[in-house]
Formats: sequence, C-alpha cells, structure tokens
Amino acid sequence: MDVFQEQSDTNFKNFQKFLENHYDKSELVQILNYFIDIFNEIAKYQPRSVSVNFASITSELRIFINSFPAVIIDSQGVSVPNLYIYDIRNDYESLPSALEIIEDIDLGSDDLTQKIEQKHSHEIIKYISRITDKPSFDITPFKLPDSNFEQKNQDMYITTGESTELEFKSSLIAPYDKSFQLVDVYTLDVNKGKNESQIKGYFNDLQNKIQYSFLKDLAGMLNGRGGVIRVGVADNGKILGVSADLEIKFQEDSKEQAKDRYEVWVSGSLIPHNLSKNASGYILINYEHIDSELFFLEVKALPSREPIFLKSKDVENEIGDFYIRQGTSSFLLEDKYRDNYIQNNFPNRIKERKINWSYETLKTHLIQSSEKNLSYFFEELNKFCEMKNLKINILNISEGVIEIKIPNTRQSISLFTINSNFHIIFEPINLRRSDYFKVDRNLREVSLGLNKVFEDGMQSNSIDIANNIYLYLKVLEKNEKVDEFFNFLKNIIEKFETFNSRR
Repeated sequence: MDVFQEQSDTNFKNFQKFLENHYDKSELVQILNYFIDIFNEIAKYQPRSVSVNFASITSELRIFINSFPAVIIDSQGVSVPNLYIYDIRNDYESLPSALEIIEDIDLGSDDLTQKIEQKHSHEIIKYISRITDKPSFDITPFKLPDSNFEQKNQDMYITTGESTELEFKSSLIAPYDKSFQLVDVYTLDVNKGKNESQIKGYFNDLQNKIQYSFLKDLAGMLNGRGGVIRVGVADNGKILGVSADLEIKFQEDSKEQAKDRYEVWVSGSLIPHNLSKNASGYILINYEHIDSELFFLEVKALPSREPIFLKSKDVENEIGDFYIRQGTSSFLLEDKYRDNYIQNNFPNRIKERKINWSYETLKTHLIQSSEKNLSYFFEELNKFCEMKNLKINILNISEGVIEIKIPNTRQSISLFTINSNFHIIFEPINLRRSDYFKVDRNLREVSLGLNKVFEDGMQSNSIDIANNIYLYLKVLEKNEKVDEFFNFLKNIIEKFETFNSRR
C-alpha cells in the first residue's frame, strides 16, 4: 500500500528521504510552512473532511478535502491543482495566501466524510510542526461521536471508534488490564511481600496515573476543537460501565447516591482541582444508560475561549502543562510551540463568541446548560435576595458575571459572584471591606461552613483565608443542597446584621 500508514517507520523514513533529496534547508522550511498554513486553514473550516498522506510510489505529500487532492508537494514544489499554481521555489511570493486558496477551493459536502479512505498521518504532521516551529490542527477524518450500540455475545459495544473528538476511558479509579478485566492489586506480582500500607500507596499511584490520562485528554480537547470522553468504555468499544469505580469510592452509599456523588466528584473536584479554574464552564457531564445496571459517564468538552492548563507533576511548573489533541492522542506543547499555538488560536475564539450578557440571559444560559436543573436554585436566590434586601446585578456584561451585593452597610460589599463558567466565587478582598469579615474567624466560617454542606464541588484553602472560595454551581442541581446552601447563607447574613446593629 502506497498510503502513509500511522506509526510506519519505513514510510516515514521514505518521506524524510524525499524531502532531503529534493530541497535544501531554506526551501524545506519555506515549503512546509506554506503546506501547514494551508492545512490549518482547511482544518479550521472543515476538520472532518481533511486528511493527509504520503504516497511513496509517486513521492507526493498530499492534503485531501473530501477525497479531492487539494494541495500536493512533489519534487517540483507545491501545486494547488484547481488553481494551476506550480513550483513554489521559483515564484513563492506571488502565491496567494492560504486563506485565499481555501476560499477558492470547493470544499464539498460533509456528507462525503465517510468516503475518505486516506489515513491522516499524525507522524508527518508532527514532523512538519517541528521543522516549521508551527503547531497544527491534527484532525482525523473519523465519524462524529454518536450513541450507536451493538451486542456481541453477552457484552455491549459502541460501534464508533476513537477519534480526535472521541476518547474512551475504562475508568477513573478501578484498574483494568490489557484484556479489560478488573485487576486485584493485592494479587499482582509487584505487590508480593508488601504490607497493607505499601499496597495502598501503589493503588493510589495507579489511580493518579489513570486520572492524569483522563485530564490531559480533556485539556487537549478543550484547547482544540472540543470532543467527548466516555468513561466506562474500553479502547475496543466494549462498555464496562462505572460500577467498579462507584464500589471503590462510594462503597457505603446506595447505587443512586453513589452515582450522584461520582458525578459531583468528577465535575466538582477532579476537574476544577486539576485544570484551570474556568475549565468547568466548557464541560457538560451526564450518564448514558444502556440499562439499569450498565451505564457510563459522558464528559463533553466544548472548545474553550482561553488556554486550559493541567496541574503539572513538576511542582516548579506553577502555570501547569498545556496539551492539545492530535488524532487519538494528546500531546504536551512547551515554550515557543505552546505560545505560538495560544497566540494563533484563542484570540479568534473570543471574537467568535462575543456576548453582552444580562441577568436573564445568563440565568437562562446556566439553566439550559445544566444536565439536571438549576431553576430551583435561581428561584430560591431571588427569594433570598428579596428577604435579605440583597441586590442582584450584572457585574461584567462581556464575561457574564452576576453579583450578589449587600447594599445596606457603610460600604456596600459584594457577597459572592456567579459567572458563565458555573462558578460561585466568594472573594475575601471584597468581603473584608466589612468590619465583620475583617475578623479572620468570621471569614474562615464561610469556607468551613460551605465545606460541611458540600463535601465535593468546592475549592478553598482553609489555612490561607486570603484565597478565593470557588463553589461549582452544578452541585446545586439538587433541591436539598440548594436549601442547605441558603440556610447557611441566612445564618451568615444574620450574624453579619447582628454585628452591624451593635456598632
């Protein structure tokens, strides 16, 4: 087969040899820069129809759009067949920009996606990126995520394979072997002769690796074109479910309680504690049920408007690791590669999603984007603010920030804010404007009290009370949690009012 196959050392060497034999260094960088510019422009507009291959027989590197060879590099240079432009080495400056080329190419219909036979070469794209210092969109022409299931013997399978936009994870806690069977860590050879504490340490390290793999793929999707991660599905599509995870982490709860707490743990602790603080606003989480006993967790990532970093294993790396999704894998970008990618991608996303929020539109957005329902929370918020004479207003119309404000003080203070990224934020810098919250124990009571209400779903530092307190809004999808939250706030406000009345 003359098409470049992924991970094929022979064909990859043929591609490198082809470049070395026909181009000097300056020509090589010039041509590959042009090639990857065109590829990136196509990938932005029609990612699921673009593919790349290298034909070793004809010695051609080609970009295909819906099976049409739109751009070709051969021994003569770069050609764009439908524009009749040849030999980039003789006339590079006169060539139109990548965007102009894309505008003149008939991209065809997305319906043709399934007819593409060429395999997109991740290795070639990565190699070109290294030469040009220019990160690329690496899009694989697989089918979009869907929910097609089939039964083989007694097991259920998802018929859609992994792709740039779809990833399977067997679990987030329970270890599985290569044949997708649950592993008992106590029987492993590596743990023979170890005591209970050592085996638990090994299990914790294993869990951290499992969760890191999930988080880096999620970060890569957020930084790219989005995607779906299905937790409880093996690499071959076999649906394992998440029951094993529930039994390990929430073994004392009923099945329904464990399901709810597992979802809250993922959305309210695992993700916000490890990814950039605004990442949660681009993530939707829900269960997909096959039957009452078999279900997996579906985590949908939307393209983020800002770079999302994963908490680094290197403690000296304060900003975190930056991943992008390439094909069915996630890759770490560092230094100039990372900076280049961020500079070329995120400013456009902000422009594409410019919204002037009002209280009503932001409330509607948060309610509609909730897997369950936040309507009850906002109903109770209105009642609470009316009862305690608090004001609700939009603090930032472009970012979407609702402010809950205490006006009847010598200096009005912002109690907390709610933003479009599903965070409720208590900011000590604002609360300390009041004499009541200048007392450390009163400010610390806010953090400790919320911790009692929400075991998962919040982020705070009980030692350093100068840090903001983040509460993930989706933990308030349950009516009983909403009631606990406002009862807690009622107690805080009453103490605040009593303090002020004595002055």
